[in-house]
Amino acid sequence: MTQNTITLIVLAVLVVFSLPALYRKKKNGDLTLWGNGRNILGQLPSEEAACAAVSSSARNGSQKDILQFVSSLMKLVRKNHWYIVMPGQLSDGKTKTNLSLVLITQHRVIGLKCYGYGGALTNNGKAADWTQKLDKTTKAIHSLLPDQTAQQAALASLLPQLNASQVEVFSVFTTPGVQLINCSGLNCFTSVSLLEKLQSSSADCTSPLQPKELGAALEAMKPDPPAKNRQ
Repeated sequence: MTQNTITLIVLAVLVVFSLPALYRKKKNGDLTLWGNGRNILGQLPSEEAACAAVSSSARNGSQKDILQFVSSLMKLVRKNHWYIVMPGQLSDGKTKTNLSLVLITQHRVIGLKCYGYGGALTNNGKAADWTQKLDKTTKAIHSLLPDQTAQQAALASLLPQLNASQVEVFSVFTTPGVQLINCSGLNCFTSVSLLEKLQSSSADCTSPLQPKELGAALEAMKPDPPAKNRQ
């Protein structure tokens, strides 16, 4: 086997065994992977249209949904010679990120925060809570926007050699059929829409970044694993 094949197999095994501990439902109802975040997705022309599209089978996400997204993302990484740092909890001793993973392409560094909300999610304004409609039940969830802004600033701080425009943070909802309303321009995606966006951006032939070099630098910022208690 090639070194790349072995690396992909190891990553897949790590994801499978890590998901039960990393993907959890928080006491306040937030569904997040690798972090304390909150949040959303895709987009429809109106709240009525989105709610009508959410059937009685709508649900919140599962570990399987996230694993499928990561698997699809890894195919793009391999095809385009990108690099993934996972999980994306990084620190230089001063600044910390709390991301699901960090994707490094030839053009930019993208922090991804994955969420497991299903149904229809509505942005009610910059400072307001979001609304989730799921199986005829409507409830408020915390807006992801403040955390998304903070995570982007933190990631940019860890990469001072890059221009601010080269560092972004996206929120991605991995539950099939999830709908986003009033979220245009907020860097919030479904897993499908994000993969499509990444695929189209890979056509850019400019290569100002070196994914492996940047990836190695970020890998060095991962926290050391906790030492095992010795008897």
